[in-house]
Amino acid sequence: MPEVVLGPELLAAMAGVILSLAFSYVPGLKTWYKELSGEWKRLIMAGLLLVTALVLYGLGCAAVVKGVTCSRDGFAQLVWMFLVALVSNQSTYTIAGSQERNWHVYDEEDLPEM
Repeated sequence: MPEVVLGPELLAAMAGVILSLAFSYVPGLKTWYKELSGEWKRLIMAGLLLVTALVLYGLGCAAVVKGVTCSRDGFAQLVWMFLVALVSNQSTYTIAGSQERNWHVYDEEDLPEM
């Protein structure tokens, strides 16, 4: 069985998924977040994901997490971790996020004739 390495990218992806699920399903947090405008939701989520990437970068610099260096390459990795967290967060939201979305199921008469 292949070994799973909890590197910074995997941790960033996991954080993105967990944040998305938390804001979609945790009572109280879901209600508070739902009442915000779209701009505030995006700003809050992007800020939390940036904080996640910065924490992982800091843990790497402190040698708690392996795979991150405190250098120019490490800063590039910080940007990459932010993007990984953002993509995993938005993918999770799209797939498993809020149930209140208006997903439209088309009837056959709604579809154009072929």
